[in-house]
Amino acid sequence: MKSKFSPKFVIRDFFKFHKNDNVKIIGFPLFISCILIFFVNINMELVNILLISLSIFIGFLLNLMLLSFNLKDTDAKPTEVNRIEWNINNFLIEYHVTISFELLITVALVIILLLAALLHENFLVLLPINLIFWIRIVFNFLVIFLISLFFLLIFRVLKFGFVLIKYHLEN
Repeated sequence: MKSKFSPKFVIRDFFKFHKNDNVKIIGFPLFISCILIFFVNINMELVNILLISLSIFIGFLLNLMLLSFNLKDTDAKPTEVNRIEWNINNFLIEYHVTISFELLITVALVIILLLAALLHENFLVLLPINLIFWIRIVFNFLVIFLISLFFLLIFRVLKFGFVLIKYHLEN
């Protein structure tokens, strides 16, 4: 059996589960990026810090995903958090889709930052100044957008983790 991974399935499933929050999920990071693009200049020191931090977060997210696999229970009763009933099986699917999307964002950020680190000095001397200016604007916008999306979703993952811990303690 041959299987291919496609990021579009992760993205499609994520937006299917969060169809009511699409404006918040995309709009808020877009707004933050449009503002911060004028104030933040991403240099190589920041790229190195981001690479290290994102590598740690990848490990954290993978551990969260693996820890939740043993919670699948077909006859589990719903649990209540903040006056909302959570069906644990549907919740685990949404939790894994959100973590998968978060991992996809993190891997995309790591790839973009690694390319920026590799092409930093050597490649930019070959290009005209106007093109370098626009490349940096697009790069800064993309990195700020993905980082703000990452932080928005990491809080959602932590909320899911809280619900899972509460479920585990109650059952």
